[in-house]
Amino acid sequence: MADIDLFKNVNDTAGHQGGDEAIQKVAKLLEQSVRKDDVVIRYGGDEYMVVFFDISREDLEIKLSHFKEGLKSIKIDDSPEVRITLSFGAAFGTELVKNLIAFADKALYESKKIRDTYTIYEV
Repeated sequence: MADIDLFKNVNDTAGHQGGDEAIQKVAKLLEQSVRKDDVVIRYGGDEYMVVFFDISREDLEIKLSHFKEGLKSIKIDDSPEVRITLSFGAAFGTELVKNLIAFADKALYESKKIRDTYTIYEV
């Protein structure tokens, strides 16, 4: 799971159109950064879910690092000073998806305390 950090500040600085642009550009980055069999979902508001199939923990960490790096290139057209970061919460394991979502949500909560980072729970 991923959540745009301090999204209210993005809206306050760039306006709601800038916020919408941020949501769209983050979604595009995530979609372009996954393999063809993986899934990116806008989970609600400024949250996203990415489902990786058949991935090692090492490759998961590499993928999350690439996401974080790619975010640095996102610029809001009318507010280039706005920096977009995400917090990520990941659950790694062979549990049922509904169980992994609960763990990913807890991991996301831990990352949101720090921001611009990821937390992985191994289930």
